[in-house]
Amino acid sequence: DGTRPLWVRELAPGAAALAGATGTVGPQWLVGPDAVVVAEPDGVTALDPATGTTVWTVATRVTAWAASPTTIVVIDQTRASVLSFGASPTATAPTTPGASPAPPPDLAALRNASLLVPAPCLAAVSQDDRAVFVDGVATGPGAAPGGATMKDVQAGVLGGRPVAVVHLSCHAGGSTGIDAIAVYSATHDLVTDLDLGTSGTLGRTPSFIITDVHVVGHTIVFVVPSIQVVGDESCNACRGRASATVTARWDGQALAVADVVYRLPSGALRIPTNAAVQAAYDAIASGDRAAAERYMSAERAASLDTPLGGEGSADTVRSVQYPPGGTVVSCALAGPPELGGAFSAPGVPRGFDPIVSGSLVCPVTSDDPAYPWLHPTGQGRNVAYQSWLVLDADEVGGFRVTGFGRAFG
Repeated sequence: DGTRPLWVRELAPGAAALAGATGTVGPQWLVGPDAVVVAEPDGVTALDPATGTTVWTVATRVTAWAASPTTIVVIDQTRASVLSFGASPTATAPTTPGASPAPPPDLAALRNASLLVPAPCLAAVSQDDRAVFVDGVATGPGAAPGGATMKDVQAGVLGGRPVAVVHLSCHAGGSTGIDAIAVYSATHDLVTDLDLGTSGTLGRTPSFIITDVHVVGHTIVFVVPSIQVVGDESCNACRGRASATVTARWDGQALAVADVVYRLPSGALRIPTNAAVQAAYDAIASGDRAAAERYMSAERAASLDTPLGGEGSADTVRSVQYPPGGTVVSCALAGPPELGGAFSAPGVPRGFDPIVSGSLVCPVTSDDPAYPWLHPTGQGRNVAYQSWLVLDADEVGGFRVTGFGRAFG
């Protein structure tokens, strides 16, 4: 009730882990107007939001769970149960658990199975379309073979179907490696995977390693250590000072990154939403000084009117780099400069404004033929942008625009 606690309940040991509650991610509870549904290792309980008293309890061993407004799926080792609420999702106790229509995977059997694996792991273990695991390890061909190792196997639920979530560590025979997440059904089919190591979207790392994987139903939380930022040495063997806590969720078709929190020696920051940064761009492009100053200092807003071009030119920083109708592509954590002078954030070269440790860089584009220099060039990780925003962000996704970058030939 405002700042006054209405009630406090001590949760059983293990409840926080089941809820996926970490320092950066809120608990994955089912919250409604009549009940807060909480999973604990010995059962699922609904609490009255106003009083904290127990509305109902279903006693069952829980190793993983996932909830929707009308259904809870509970995993107990290799057994799955479904709790159905009917038309009134949280006011009354659910019906008696029934058998899941899909059998749960045998987590131990996966360690000795022939499996499809994500692309970087497939390149490490085989020239065929499958990898053969023995005690959780698949070895590739050749004199100096690579391999794939199952670091962890956990139960999860995607789209109401119990699955096995596998943390794979893959090496193609060199000194670096790529970790990936693969999700398998009870019949050992590859349901989906999450390969962030080859996309570069989380920043530059000497090896893309995943640690501290935790699965709660359709949510997977993990940590990516040693991300290089501005001020770090730029080399394949150099360690980075930042780490990222990543939350990925099933969106109905695939695993998608839902949240990223970076941790640096200077503090934590969260990538703001594209919609929020686009609003800042639109304020800049509008020419309304007061609107722009909601996102930056008065001095920085005034610099948008700095003339560009030769004598007599009417071009300004705003008119050339941030015309109406431009689009913010995405934001990334700026890494150390490469040997050629380009920052390692995907597609973003060095600009005229200083980019410091913890800066975010957000490329902008336009498909307007009147602004051909704002059309991206290249493909994949080699795509290049000519204009971008530089941001300083905080842990909750708030941000300020601190600079304007450009790279015109």
